[in-house]
Amino acid sequence: MTTHRTAQPSIANRLRMRIGDPVVKLLAPLRRSNSTGVLHSERKDGSSRTTALVVWDWNGERVVIALYGVSYWALDLRSGRPAELDLGGRRQRVTATEITGAEAVELWRWFTATHADFALRYAKASKHPDAGELTRLAEGYPSFRLS
Repeated sequence: MTTHRTAQPSIANRLRMRIGDPVVKLLAPLRRSNSTGVLHSERKDGSSRTTALVVWDWNGERVVIALYGVSYWALDLRSGRPAELDLGGRRQRVTATEITGAEAVELWRWFTATHADFALRYAKASKHPDAGELTRLAEGYPSFRLS
C-alpha cells in the first residue's frame, strides 16, 4: 500500500479553506472567468464534493494543482472518480490525469517562476527552488491535467 505525505496547511491557508473557498464557490459560477472555477467531484460514497480552484494554462493544457496538499478532491481525481468543471459559466465533464515524476517537477519549476506569489503563499516555495525543493513540491502538492 502506498502512503502519501500530506503537507499541513498553515493557519492562513486554513482560514482560506474555511472562509475564502466557500465564497469563491458561490461567486465563481457567476463570474465569466477562464481561471477560477468550481470542481464537482464524486466521493467514495457516491455523494458530490465541490471545490473552488484555479485552473492554470501550462504548455497549452489546463492543469489544476492541489495547493493545500493532498486534499480530498485530489484523492477523488487520483482514484478516477467522475468530475465536472464549472469554468467561465460552462459546466463540462473532465478527465483528470495526474502529473507525476519529472513532468511534475517541470510543472513546479514553471509554477514557481511564473506564479511565485501563489507558490510562496500556499506551498511555502522559495523564489528560486533547487531540485530537492521542486521534488518536494511535486510530491506534496498533486497536480492534474484536465481534458
